[in-house]
Amino acid sequence: MFQIKNFVPRDYQKNIMQSCLRRNTLVVVPTGLGKTKIAILVAVEMINKGKILFLTPTRPLASQIQKEFLDYTNIENVELVTGTILPVKRKEFYKKALVIISTPQTIENDIKNNLINLNDFSLLVVDETHRAVKKFAYTFVAEEYRKIKTDGRLIGLTASPGSDRSVIDEIKKHLGVINVEIRTETDSDVKEYVQEKKIENIKVDLPIYFLEVVNYLKSAYKRRLENLEAFGYKKSVRYIRKLDILTFQKYLHKQINQGNKFAYSGVSLTAALLKLSHALELLETQGLKASYVFLENLKSDQTKAASSLLNDQSIIKAMNIMKNLDINHPKVDSLKEVVINQLKESPNSRVIVFAKFRATTKMICEVLSVSSGIKPVELIGQKEGLKQSEQIQRIKEFGEGKYNCLITTNIGEEGLDIASADLAIFYDQTGTSIRKIQRAGRVGRLTPGKIVNLITRGTRDESTYYAARADEKKMKSTLQSMQRDINLGNFDG
Repeated sequence: MFQIKNFVPRDYQKNIMQSCLRRNTLVVVPTGLGKTKIAILVAVEMINKGKILFLTPTRPLASQIQKEFLDYTNIENVELVTGTILPVKRKEFYKKALVIISTPQTIENDIKNNLINLNDFSLLVVDETHRAVKKFAYTFVAEEYRKIKTDGRLIGLTASPGSDRSVIDEIKKHLGVINVEIRTETDSDVKEYVQEKKIENIKVDLPIYFLEVVNYLKSAYKRRLENLEAFGYKKSVRYIRKLDILTFQKYLHKQINQGNKFAYSGVSLTAALLKLSHALELLETQGLKASYVFLENLKSDQTKAASSLLNDQSIIKAMNIMKNLDINHPKVDSLKEVVINQLKESPNSRVIVFAKFRATTKMICEVLSVSSGIKPVELIGQKEGLKQSEQIQRIKEFGEGKYNCLITTNIGEEGLDIASADLAIFYDQTGTSIRKIQRAGRVGRLTPGKIVNLITRGTRDESTYYAARADEKKMKSTLQSMQRDINLGNFDG
């Protein structure tokens, strides 16, 4: 007889479980309120009808979910299956294990290679289900499961499905889900478990040397944007989003396919604009060194766009200034001060720092490591050089206190149970509600927490911050609207 152990389900978890048992369900619950435990409750009820397949996007998270199954149920035959395991061994696991924890890419490949029989599984759990869009592996696996196992159950789990109702509807369609269970932080059965999160914004100004470089890069950018008008580009040169350039680049590629050879030069211009946009982003949000290294690396880029940039006098002047300056972005000093003060006030604190780029996490780790009392460690992805076992070990050691400051790229944003982090610092900003909520969810899980946003005035740091805030507000409004529809019975829920 399989059963739960070592935790007492909360009322909302039991209510959502019952709903999931009745029909395929999308579960939208704030981070830190036990979405995985809801799936485990359902799994214990369903396992007598067949095996359990639990999909999650990263290997470290898959490992943590395996541990939760072992810690909170008496099911012993729980296997972690990833692409690092030989196919013949994976096939054996699929036949013998009662619970399979895996990544969607692994299962997609094994379905295509006939290594796994989805008919053996009574329940498919899709974690971080906001990824179930377009052609991501989640979509393929969910569609194959519903096709093969017509009487099986499917659960989607997420804290942040996105702000657009049409995207949420797309996720539901891909998963074959009609029923939606939504809880917000203000719901009566949830709010007693929600920890307070204080938010502080620290704004800094770019030094005069940075501004000189910015002006050179913007001059090169503006000239190319004006040249793009010859190809039909009509946007104002005052404010251009990267998305605008990408969209116009696609248009030019269509022109080339239709025989317009003149459009090749336009494509080269858009490529140069995208590179310049990235150089500016690095300069404004990360620092001189990051921008310089990026531009220097263009020397190995054989494209016409790269060549035009490296021969541009404005770019040459900008690179000469960056090459001869050895100063950090002002956000670095602010970050250091925040961490020192936090550990001074609460010596047992755990601090997590988010930054987009690997070079930045490395720099932050080096800066903090020379300060007394700060014990930093990086958490980066496998493509960036850290093995899965090393990722898991660092998270474990952070929780145990060997390290008190975890500096991470986006690998630390999604789903990972990073224990006892009570301060999160956003070194740079992310423009979507999904990533903003994922970052914020790493703190204040068991006790009140604090979030510090480091923002460079007058740059895309600032505009990105406000874009994410607006997107989050829109997402909450969308979820509230969906919740009202459920309460009014406007759709099956």
